[in-house]
Amino acid sequence: MIQISNVFFDEVSHTSEESIWWLWSRLRSRAKNVHSLTMTMNPDPDNWTLKYAMWYLYPEGHELAGRPDPEKNGKVRYLLRIGGDIVWGDTREELQEKYGYDKSPISFRALFGTIDDNPPLQLSNPSYRQNLEALPTVERERLLYGNWFARPANSSYYKREDLTEIVEVPPDSDFSKIVRAYDFAGTLPHDGNKETDYFASVKMGKLHTGDYVILEVVRTRITFGDWEQHILDNAFRDGNKVEIILPQDPNAAAKAATSLLARSIIEHGYIVRTKRSSMGKLDSFRPFAAAVENGNVSLVKGCATDLWNKVYNDNDFFHKELEAFDGKRRGGQHHDDEITLGRQ
Repeated sequence: MIQISNVFFDEVSHTSEESIWWLWSRLRSRAKNVHSLTMTMNPDPDNWTLKYAMWYLYPEGHELAGRPDPEKNGKVRYLLRIGGDIVWGDTREELQEKYGYDKSPISFRALFGTIDDNPPLQLSNPSYRQNLEALPTVERERLLYGNWFARPANSSYYKREDLTEIVEVPPDSDFSKIVRAYDFAGTLPHDGNKETDYFASVKMGKLHTGDYVILEVVRTRITFGDWEQHILDNAFRDGNKVEIILPQDPNAAAKAATSLLARSIIEHGYIVRTKRSSMGKLDSFRPFAAAVENGNVSLVKGCATDLWNKVYNDNDFFHKELEAFDGKRRGGQHHDDEITLGRQ
């Protein structure tokens, strides 16, 4: 088995978080030096590394939001990974008191550099700063100021600020129709692909006023054999008045499998409809994006759940997926599993 003492990973945004934790597990050589893992990358608002950088950044709402806070830059923090979740502390003792003295917290330090931290480069290439200052706003924020939140204003068909979050769920009597639409995926992460697609569903209701409310978002990773039970679990919570929409693949075998799945769910007393989209995801998504922009869609606060990553009652991953969607299939960290909205 591999035994190493130090890892240096350049452009870590090109790999998955699980790959990095696997490398961490290989830091077990008998070398006398301190084991360490060093990673480098440029800021990326859609990458898994953001959660490790977040504490060191100016928060949302600050005039410098997303840029590194110089008061925190380089400070050592401590983390534990428990059941796949990351918990943080300012000291080892803080985490050990909370999670047990048998735990060994990992020290973590983020260092954020800009051109000002590289005098030799400025000396050898005096025009480099000028080149960075000449970049478009977003690239200038990322590459000159190290801004992790920078995102092109027109790079997405969706802006989260256009989607109003509501605390109270309207009563059923206010809706003319409620549906839950699914997007199928049946491959678990593996060595060849650590970021497989999610099996996702969005529950949405149409009010008598003509406006829409997103009531629940659920995503997970499951294989085909678990699809039916997952759908039935959601249906049991929703009640038999909520219509279930299953995507219909044109492939003959997939079409037959979906028909059998629909029949089985119907036999449990639920309303099921299969729907084959004649358009791509982008064309299907545009009407929803327009409705959001016009203020015709609201979202229940804390209605999104990611069962695979154990994220509960947190709409952030849902917003990020919609913000990152530009109609292009890129894979990796960039998913479009919740882009079932326009298909309802």
